[in-house]
Amino acid sequence: MFILKSKAQLEKAIAKARKIRTQVKFISFGVYEVKGTKGNFYKVKCEKNAAGERTISCECLGSERGFVCYHSAAALALHTGLARQRQTA
Repeated sequence: MFILKSKAQLEKAIAKARKIRTQVKFISFGVYEVKGTKGNFYKVKCEKNAAGERTISCECLGSERGFVCYHSAAALALHTGLARQRQTA
């Protein structure tokens, strides 16, 4: 898990997600499954912690080691779009 602090923190992960064009499955608001490069799926959760900070957690090894993975960036793109839709509805 990591705490989102700035867009700059995500730039490399976003670039990789765009290059790979991975598949993101909606499970529920804040919970997604993202396809890895070997065909497996990783569960990604986007939520706020008790301090109100936005956090993302992914089941992949890179994320478990504290890196911002492209799975998280891909899920965040869908999550952000859905959150905006909820605000306007």
